Amino acid sequence: MDFATGKFNWERSLNIRHQASNVFFNEGTIRQIQQLPNGDLSFLGFADTNYLMIPPITTKAVNIITSASGVVKKFIGYQTSDKGSYMVDALTDVQGNRQVLIQDGSQAIIAQLDDQGSVIKQKALLTNSGAQRASSLTLGTDGYYVFLNSPSNQQNSHLYKTDTAANLACMATTTSLNSFDAANWLLADNPSMAHSNELNPNNPFSNSTVNAKDYPLTITTTCTNACCKDVIDTVNIVKVAVCENEHYKLPDQVPVRISGTYYVSFKTALGCDSIKIYQVTVFKDPASIKLGEDTCLEGRDSIMLYTEPGFDQYLWNNQSSKNFYYAAKQAGTYTVKVSNLCGSKTATVNVNALCDPEFYLPSAFTPNADRLNDLFRIPPNSGFQLINMQVFNRWGQLVFDGKENSPGWDGDYKRNPQPAGMYPYRIEIIAIRSGKKMIKTGTIQLIR
Repeated sequence: MDFATGKFNWERSLNIRHQASNVFFNEGTIRQIQQLPNGDLSFLGFADTNYLMIPPITTKAVNIITSASGVVKKFIGYQTSDKGSYMVDALTDVQGNRQVLIQDGSQAIIAQLDDQGSVIKQKALLTNSGAQRASSLTLGTDGYYVFLNSPSNQQNSHLYKTDTAANLACMATTTSLNSFDAANWLLADNPSMAHSNELNPNNPFSNSTVNAKDYPLTITTTCTNACCKDVIDTVNIVKVAVCENEHYKLPDQVPVRISGTYYVSFKTALGCDSIKIYQVTVFKDPASIKLGEDTCLEGRDSIMLYTEPGFDQYLWNNQSSKNFYYAAKQAGTYTVKVSNLCGSKTATVNVNALCDPEFYLPSAFTPNADRLNDLFRIPPNSGFQLINMQVFNRWGQLVFDGKENSPGWDGDYKRNPQPAGMYPYRIEIIAIRSGKKMIKTGTIQLIR
């Protein structure tokens, strides 16, 4: 193309033939075009076998050397023993040396090429087992800068800085990048490329208006020495056993409330970041064990008893179990016991054949002879029988002492009406169904 006028001087089209089908150089696969000292042109790129994948799935890093008029003279391929290389970037330094960046599986290769396309020098850097992939190569005054991206997390970018010889301590690895004649990949078909000087909105090469827009960018930079890559100590694992009420914290002051594996970062003697593994087991406090209030079968075959879950072992009536529940099939007293590093506790519950009704007493009575709430007594048909009822005034004087056949207190003491107020009581009763004896205490309000 004429630089001044934009007219086409000549055109060539090259297709790469894949073993299975014709696969082309798609958009963006040419990484650098350079004129060589003898006037030839060199095109560095790769033969993409699947242009829908990012990064591409390819095994062909290529260097196409043509004459000044675009006639192919040499077609050079580059690969290692793994045969998985593709061209990422290229540059020419101030001395005219041509440097290329090639991604090859789990490593990024920086190689120097001569004018014939042969590999003169090469250095390889590990890229985290391929989780990071090289994306750009830049040359500074004191070394190379290799940018990497994580295909699974495009928000994170990485930058490796080497010395002037492409060395990077702790990240270097061995490689054997070879060049070879790859002419059998090439198919020339000499198509005609239509072009026009008119503006055409459907033509991507025509003039068009670009609207400017601001995009917010948040940058967080972490700079470490190459030898300070994350090191996870999987040998010296720290095992910790704590009780849930101890409020244990890891060395980085992170509180631990549940059992699990935790990773703690710390600085080594060289100032590098490292990671130590803590396996923390949090034991439940046996003090939380309980079985609730007494209950009853009421004609059922069984009733389920539940206690606090989360313990490794339970002793239900001295029988070992992994379950925090137990089926009580007959009346009796049932116990559950748990023991661990934090202690031991036993809880007890009574399972009765029959259950007694709830016992209720009025909170006040009005002895005014209207036959409504005139007496303080056990309510009729309550399911309980009186054994003894005692009522006291505020000085502790016994003002009523009724036995099992007593109708109740009418508010008098020795036939003298007592003043309105609060009167403490003590009542002993027996449940009619179960025969269970109980003592109830409280206060009753006498209202005049």
